[in-house]
Amino acid sequence: MNILMSAPSVFESFNARNLDPTQVAQRFIPPRQFDELILRNHSIVVGPRGSGKTTLLKMLQLPALASWNHQDADSFRKKIDFTGVFVAADISWGAQLTALGEARLSDDLRTLLGFSAFTTHMLSALVRAMKEAMNSALADIPSLARLYVDLDRETIAALVRSLAREWELTPELPTLFALQTALQGRLSKIAQIANQLALAGVRELDPHLPETQFLYLDALSAVSFGVEQFNTYADQPYRKWALLFDELEIAPQAIRQTLLKALRSTNSNLLFKLSLSPYHQDAGLLNSAIAAMPAQDYQPIELWYARKEQGFQFSRALLEAMIADAGCNGVTPEDIFGTASIGMREDVSGVQPSAYRPGTDLHKRYKRLAIKDPSFATYISENRVDLDRMHELPSAERASVIRKVTSIVMVREAYRSEPQAIGGGQRLGRSRKNANVYYGVDALLAIVEGNPRWLIGLMGPLIRRFKNDGQRVPRAIQATAISTAANRFRALLRTIPYVPDGTSSFRHKQMASRGLLTLLDALGARFRRHIVVDDFSPDPVLSFTVDANTSDSLLLALGRALNAGAIILVPDSGAEAIASSIRGKRFRLSYMLATSYGLPLLLGREGSLQRLLTDDRASSVPLFNGDL
Repeated sequence: MNILMSAPSVFESFNARNLDPTQVAQRFIPPRQFDELILRNHSIVVGPRGSGKTTLLKMLQLPALASWNHQDADSFRKKIDFTGVFVAADISWGAQLTALGEARLSDDLRTLLGFSAFTTHMLSALVRAMKEAMNSALADIPSLARLYVDLDRETIAALVRSLAREWELTPELPTLFALQTALQGRLSKIAQIANQLALAGVRELDPHLPETQFLYLDALSAVSFGVEQFNTYADQPYRKWALLFDELEIAPQAIRQTLLKALRSTNSNLLFKLSLSPYHQDAGLLNSAIAAMPAQDYQPIELWYARKEQGFQFSRALLEAMIADAGCNGVTPEDIFGTASIGMREDVSGVQPSAYRPGTDLHKRYKRLAIKDPSFATYISENRVDLDRMHELPSAERASVIRKVTSIVMVREAYRSEPQAIGGGQRLGRSRKNANVYYGVDALLAIVEGNPRWLIGLMGPLIRRFKNDGQRVPRAIQATAISTAANRFRALLRTIPYVPDGTSSFRHKQMASRGLLTLLDALGARFRRHIVVDDFSPDPVLSFTVDANTSDSLLLALGRALNAGAIILVPDSGAEAIASSIRGKRFRLSYMLATSYGLPLLLGREGSLQRLLTDDRASSVPLFNGDL
């Protein structure tokens, strides 16, 4: 029976936001970053959309840890010595209040009500975590039993009464369930107050009104009180609690700044583990004199991979879990997808000399490219290589001259056409747009960039196909699936606004309709030209550095592309994980996008962004027909 087709699977949801903790845990594969996240310190998890930030934070909740069946689950559980409190960003913190009364609330009132909603969400999440810590099922799991708390009814009642007094609540019963119900009612009360104030045209609120005193509760003080009270009644004065704040980029700026500042000084029993996009306007707080310092006050945890091989271990483990979930017992990824071409593999150092013998696919590609590309023929000649005897070269020479350019040769040969006589000279014919060079396990793993959502979306349907017909997925079908995934990604990027500086009013509408694709396609076309059309280079430019004089509008566009996963930061040693400014930083195109332009899956040499864009506009060589 096809499990993926006939029964619900955790892998069918592309967003952990839609899953409860036990569902997240069903097939959770721990990336190497999880080892860093479980440490007893403040952390900021940084990554683009779909990179797994929500999943990692949700896995720190007790119900997720308790239901996790991975082979390493006990090892991880034994290392965790805190109780996770998951707090998802909510529109009631800001956007919802802004919309009420057609934005007739004053800025001060919106901030006050937004912070109150934020505080209420935090307290509700804390009470939920308290209930989870008192679940007797924890006592039956040896690696989690130490986090179980057994309080009798009278002690719980005393705890609830203490919390209710401090938090200005009147629960119907002295139970944690009733306390949480009262907090949910408070959220409705905040919305009601916002409506009343907006309709009445009130610009400020009397801070002495007894019925609205709860609006002035300080979030972190209220949470600290709750933690200390629970620890006191549980007779665990040093029990740690980790506040897990997800998607802070969508939270109001004031709330985001409050949490970033809290990384430096707060209750010693509280840990903060925050998730953010890589580019953010508040990132400068982390670099200011009064703010927290990375590796000292908090640990930055990056969920992207500048070099493709860095994400292979996690991606392969997730892929194997998906195959097992589909009921394909004993099936390897290679059984389904085959091996990638040598030029697309993770590691070509183990390729045998026989792969270069006359008659092999590699030998034929090298020979064909040397015939139709004089510049490549010159490269071969200058290095004194006989293509019919590549397999006889000393290993070091073959590595430095032949093997290191294999992926470039694969792509260049596939997309480059024969020179054509035009007038009195020659010109390169139009490059071929479609060629099947992206297939096999290593190529697919490189393309998904260690992004769980991309991997599930791309590989899931192909696994189902294999399950249905029992045959290895043909290369052409893999290429179609990659193209479909890339086009969906491009459709998303089209919706993200960007219009280049200096665009005429005549072209403004056209540019606006293409969003970030205007910028990304310009870069992709330039890289493609360097790989396919320009004279052969064994060290091509495939990444870029943002110039110091880059305009603010272009910087904003690059930041949005970074957050979407369209470009990947290539960090220097000690570089910021969260970029407050991207000037001087190095980036490459995501490999998902690279397939749209027919590029090798390489980091490549870096070039100036300004020069690349200028060269693209100045060139008269047409590379593509219409929109890619």
